[in-house]
Amino acid sequence: MSLIDHLWLYYRSYVDVPLTAPAIYRCRFEAHISGQKRELTERLYAASLDLKLKDCLLTFLEALTTDSTFQFLDYFSIWVSEMSCVDFTGPRLHETLELLNFNDLSYYQYRQQILAGCTAPAAEKIGYLHAERSRLIALPLTDGLACNPRWPSLKSMLCGWMAEEIAFLNEMHKLTANEVFSAQPEKYPLNVSVAHLACFLKVFVMSDLTGTRNLSRLFNFVADHFSSKRQGRISARSLSKEYYGTTQVTAAKVQGMLERMIGEINRLYFP
Repeated sequence: MSLIDHLWLYYRSYVDVPLTAPAIYRCRFEAHISGQKRELTERLYAASLDLKLKDCLLTFLEALTTDSTFQFLDYFSIWVSEMSCVDFTGPRLHETLELLNFNDLSYYQYRQQILAGCTAPAAEKIGYLHAERSRLIALPLTDGLACNPRWPSLKSMLCGWMAEEIAFLNEMHKLTANEVFSAQPEKYPLNVSVAHLACFLKVFVMSDLTGTRNLSRLFNFVADHFSSKRQGRISARSLSKEYYGTTQVTAAKVQGMLERMIGEINRLYFP
């Protein structure tokens, strides 16, 4: 234990941070942080917060498992310490979570819903999203600090989604009601949901299989020419939402589809 403490304190850059922490180390960590964690949990239960946000934060407080890595334990400690100083009735809650790069998908989706739920006229909403995006772009991030290192930062996910939302609103703002519902080209049906289609698009984009990285253009083209398993008419906005909010469950389903496709290739060409 003393050796691990010494390595973590003085030679952190040499420690394999994604490595699962030994059970004895994790138990000592939990015992050390239990008091602060309990106080924060009680404050969250008593706070007048949106239920979805409260559930997201309380769920994270119970995220320590036998698979927790050194990196996660370090992040968890910083998160609990910083959140313990936050006044939940003030504006600093979301600012603190942004600075902590709390890129938990449930929190990202909550923020997405709040931003999308603005009921102001299109021009005002565009201005609001521009201001929020500019604020986030200027946000300083600490290297290596992330709730989930496998995902992009909260800042990049929200800024990317807001850019697509702004582009969508700008386009819709320019169209008249007649133009919005003008004749559409015949759509080719796909036997996948919008979420799975968005995940496929992300894989194509990240693998450089598309001729452009202009996501707005890609979402508009796919929405104009394809229909999903459950929706005859899909929108670029719904594709954008699912693209930036892909869950592990959706990714696992798409992974299974890709494995079946590889199986077909093997059967046809490598018997």
